Amino acid sequence: MALRYNERTGMFDEVPDDPRINSFTFEGNPIRYNDESVTFHWDVIDSQRIYINDIEVPVNSTSYQYRLSEVGLKDFVLRIENGGNQKTETLQIKVIETPEFNVVQSCNKLRKGKNESCLIKWDIQNARSLKLKFGNTVEEIENFAERSVSPDSSTDYKFEVIGLDGERVFAYTVRVDVFEESTVLFE
Repeated sequence: MALRYNERTGMFDEVPDDPRINSFTFEGNPIRYNDESVTFHWDVIDSQRIYINDIEVPVNSTSYQYRLSEVGLKDFVLRIENGGNQKTETLQIKVIETPEFNVVQSCNKLRKGKNESCLIKWDIQNARSLKLKFGNTVEEIENFAERSVSPDSSTDYKFEVIGLDGERVFAYTVRVDVFEESTVLFE
């Protein structure tokens, strides 16, 4: 509490100290995906109430976790109050779409030596670049395509994409198992 001179009464009145924001930060990159969470941290002095985007948080806490869902440039406002005084500080995060994998395969098991094949179709959205990895092979692929495969042994087909931020790698794997055909003997 502070003392302030009241000209009307000629006395000193006790008034709450002005709240102060020392810091307001978040962890990680300012470009985030819409399925991620972000943790905000702050250091404040003389606050009776704390809000992040008008959601009240406990005064004794120093962090708040928020799940991102809307795509676009998003403002996050820290507002602290003490008596009739308030202070605010704003941070911005750019929220982008997470890559979306739509992969289907016609089968997941083949019989060895029967010249069988499996059709893998994919439609991958919100990605900058795409690769398909299997065995020792790495190929650049299109967002939407299909491939017929006839592996000699069980094989993982890994779709690896770079997200819209140009940095983060996302992966999705499908497996085609190859088995020896069973032999049944009757006596």
